[in-house]
Amino acid sequence: MEAFAKLTIPSIILLALFFVAVVVQLVFAFFELEKYRRIEKPLLLALLTAFAAVTLPNHPFIYIATFLGMIGDIFVILPKKPFFYIGAAAFFLGFVFYALEALIVYMSANVPLFMILVIIGTYVVMFFMFAFFVGPKLKLNRGEQIGLGLYLSPLVTLVVIMVFTAVKGGAMMYLSLIGSIFFLSSDLLITYTKYIKQFKRYDFYVMGTYLIAQFLIVIGFTLSYLA
Repeated sequence: MEAFAKLTIPSIILLALFFVAVVVQLVFAFFELEKYRRIEKPLLLALLTAFAAVTLPNHPFIYIATFLGMIGDIFVILPKKPFFYIGAAAFFLGFVFYALEALIVYMSANVPLFMILVIIGTYVVMFFMFAFFVGPKLKLNRGEQIGLGLYLSPLVTLVVIMVFTAVKGGAMMYLSLIGSIFFLSSDLLITYTKYIKQFKRYDFYVMGTYLIAQFLIVIGFTLSYLA
């Protein structure tokens, strides 16, 4: 593929290191080596951030999003509850920056502005659904219900944005669309294991879908811009 041929040696090295780190992380998760998994986890997004920054230096929203993912990974593994909320906020901002980058691609394709209303409407509807329908079903308190709405509604909205962007922004953006769906799947898995039921090796499935999501979103943007 022509776009892959445009990757520089530093980009290829960083991407290769990311894949090695992914394999190590998934092995730790599969065998439930939690201590080592937590130690290695922040390295993954650090490498992906470096890859995005080296490969697409003129598109800072992408590597800001991955950097925020790294910050989120660090804070959610810390033991105290306030750190978890900081990590969740970092992930939320990461979704926002991915969405902003997708909107840049989308708006450059000369599409109708009324689609922005569809995006806003999706966010509002999803927020109310998660906060005031799903939240009470999970027996969350009011603050947790609002938090669930604030956290999951941007992910559904990101999927909608990626649909529009993929249709108008080129074939490679479908990779980012698939990545956003994996992102939503990963966080729905987290919600399920946190509030409903945990199952054996759930971290393996959560991390697997999360890492596929981050990689596909970044590589979709990368190949789209390099094509």
